[in-house]
Amino acid sequence: MSGGSIDSSGRRRPVSTGKYEEIACDSIILAIGERVDSNHLSKNGLETTKDGRLIIHPFTFQTSNPKVYAGGDAVTGPSTAAEAMGMAKKAVQSIDLALMNVDRFHLLFREFKYNNLTPLNPKANPKNKSKKLSVKERIGNFQEVEVGFSGEQARNEVERCLRCDIRC
Repeated sequence: MSGGSIDSSGRRRPVSTGKYEEIACDSIILAIGERVDSNHLSKNGLETTKDGRLIIHPFTFQTSNPKVYAGGDAVTGPSTAAEAMGMAKKAVQSIDLALMNVDRFHLLFREFKYNNLTPLNPKANPKNKSKKLSVKERIGNFQEVEVGFSGEQARNEVERCLRCDIRC
């Protein structure tokens, strides 16, 4: 596929190039834009909506079986990984509270305070570019292509002013 003209959503419409690549594999798991197969969930006594999503308590993430907690696509339908991870974090907090009878989950995280102050001396720093493996280094392995920032690059990236309404 290659990027074609831009559609109404602002994204390039995929256009077939006529080229195909065959990748040998033992199994394939489709997980993008698919629905959750929830037939086995309702057969095992979990309440579901008409379209097959699990019904949960909105604050505890418990299903109709109090020993089963759920989140992600099984609850929301196709959504983002970030949303699923956020739901999982809240479900874990509920599970920990149910098991320990003490609300201690917040102790795992530092308190984050954000103030919307304008930096006194904003500096115009260029965006850092992370190191990437060359094409030759990518062949025949499963190494990450983007290696990430060095320690110095990470510090520089943190210090960048992201307030675009300020002129440096």
